[in-house]
Amino acid sequence: MKNLTAKKLTDTNSLAMLLFTVGEQEYGLPVTRVVRIIEMVTIVQIHGVSEVIQGIINFHGRAVPVMDMRHRLGFPIEPYKHHTPIIMVDVPQTKQTNNDQLLGLIVDEVSQVVTVFRDNIKQTTAKLPEELTQLINQNAAYLEGIININRKMVIILNINSLLSIADYAHELGITN
Repeated sequence: MKNLTAKKLTDTNSLAMLLFTVGEQEYGLPVTRVVRIIEMVTIVQIHGVSEVIQGIINFHGRAVPVMDMRHRLGFPIEPYKHHTPIIMVDVPQTKQTNNDQLLGLIVDEVSQVVTVFRDNIKQTTAKLPEELTQLINQNAAYLEGIININRKMVIILNINSLLSIADYAHELGITN
């Protein structure tokens, strides 16, 4: 049984996903992008950045910008609680940067890690239920695909497009 589980997790056709909710919708991120999940900490606001970036936090001595996923995905903003999760993710390097960057994603709740098969992920261009069509159209740039997990439609986010490194640098006033 242990060998079967290990094989399943290392299978190139499978993908470990962290599931979380924003509003009433469940979303997923590849676990390979997740650095850590922390509870809400003090956010230092930076003036002159977009409303999507709430400010920066101190994460192991690094100033890391945090993004409110409710705002990014078009949900009504709600006040943060002491246990509001922040998912720390790697944003991969691009031509504009020499290294990966960290970004904190403020979400409503983190639920679980699941293993899914890549073949079961439907592209966002596939025919979808009507209730998801409007949400998909509003946020198509941020979406990787959709998968049905435990009879729920889970939207898989594309970390690279949530905030590109160029936007990341622009939002924080970083120039090369």
